[in-house]
Amino acid sequence: MSVLFSETKERENRFITALKISVPFTCVLIVFGIILFRNGEFKFDDVILFLILLICYVYYVIYQIYFGFQKTLIDPVTHVFVREEIEKILSNDLAKNRQINIVLLRIKNIIDINDRYGYKNGDEILYEYCKELSNFMAEQGFKDLPIGRFINGYFVFGVESKATNLSHILRMFEHKISSQTIKNVEIKSEFTMLPSSYDRNLNNIVNALFYKINHLDDEEHGEKAIDVEKVLIDVFSADVMEAIDSENFSFKYQRVADKNGVKSHINLIPKLDLRSGEKITKSRILDILLLNHYDIKYDISMMRQISRIIYFKDIDAKIFIEIMPQTLRNNEFRNEILKLIDNNLIDPKKIVFEFNEKLIYSEIKRFDEILIKFRELGFSFALSQFGGSNASFEYLKFLEVDFIVYDIEFNKNLNDEKIKNIFIGINEACAKSGIKTVMRFVDKEEFQMQLYKMGIDYIQGFCVEKPNDISNLRRS
Repeated sequence: MSVLFSETKERENRFITALKISVPFTCVLIVFGIILFRNGEFKFDDVILFLILLICYVYYVIYQIYFGFQKTLIDPVTHVFVREEIEKILSNDLAKNRQINIVLLRIKNIIDINDRYGYKNGDEILYEYCKELSNFMAEQGFKDLPIGRFINGYFVFGVESKATNLSHILRMFEHKISSQTIKNVEIKSEFTMLPSSYDRNLNNIVNALFYKINHLDDEEHGEKAIDVEKVLIDVFSADVMEAIDSENFSFKYQRVADKNGVKSHINLIPKLDLRSGEKITKSRILDILLLNHYDIKYDISMMRQISRIIYFKDIDAKIFIEIMPQTLRNNEFRNEILKLIDNNLIDPKKIVFEFNEKLIYSEIKRFDEILIKFRELGFSFALSQFGGSNASFEYLKFLEVDFIVYDIEFNKNLNDEKIKNIFIGINEACAKSGIKTVMRFVDKEEFQMQLYKMGIDYIQGFCVEKPNDISNLRRS
């Protein structure tokens, strides 16, 4: 039966602790023997000395045993190194200027596994996964590889290997683990890595790795992630927070067109203006916002800037503004909105707050009550990325919304008869419920006409108009 390298090190650690306990006892016996038999006489002072040494020894043994069990090198679930130990190992490698590639690897579906099969089975799968990884890397020539569990299903290790070769090996492991399963459970594994030359601060490297692995799907969704190989993620984060604090936003907009070709409602496209001159969308920095608790602050700062540059009296249509759902549920945001309304800086009757959420909010009735309070002020609401991998269908059932904005997957798959029928059915259901439907990213007029025939209410895209600078937004 194979043993993880970290398990071997843990045994060594316990053995060393045992030696620390036994060596003093041996020394005590030797000293006591020398004193006791030095002159062949047994004195009362010898007894006192022996008792003092014995008490000290007992105290020392108890302390060492307690400390030994308090300090463990390996994670009790996966038996790989705990975070503190792997950080120490990698930090030592960085201090010695070793040219290594640091890998962050994760089981992407571990939460689903725990929910579906229970945490006990989830823990067993984590352990077996680590053994499979260790054995596979050993077969590739990387024996005694120190692997550490960073958090949940995330694992970190450093390897002296060319990036191209290591990437190929890890792709092979991904394929192997997904095809063979573990305990009859499908495992979705993925990785990312950075060279040690990226930064000498391990914390900066780890932050960049987490950003990279959380944005692996960006290209599939048409989003360009930050190139962390060129930008230190911590420095970039500081620039982002500074821009939010300074409320440095710029905006473009696109109008939508109805079935008669009339341009009406407006989709606002905000970007954060960094000190470097780069303009970035919210989706590219979402991890940074959440990590630094700047998600709600972003939306508040954006609304303040909107109130300064948009003259709502000059606009007839509604403006779609993307807001994070947790922001809508936040009292600080609500208070800020009330201030803007009281000072006549925004017109709630002309604002549609657009949101989507990955997982269903547990207190959905309370969420609906919050939206109702906003609706009483005059605001409208839209579910964005509708039909995507999110809670949109549940929210359509239980929340009062005025619009749905389809996920881009519908654009790509409307040639599929099943998807087409679902799309038409949703449009019909929304029409009966008084909910308007919107499709974005429509570039061809032929596709636009096809969508209108299938019951869509509004179209946005290059076939209607290209994005315009906010300075052009005036009463037409």
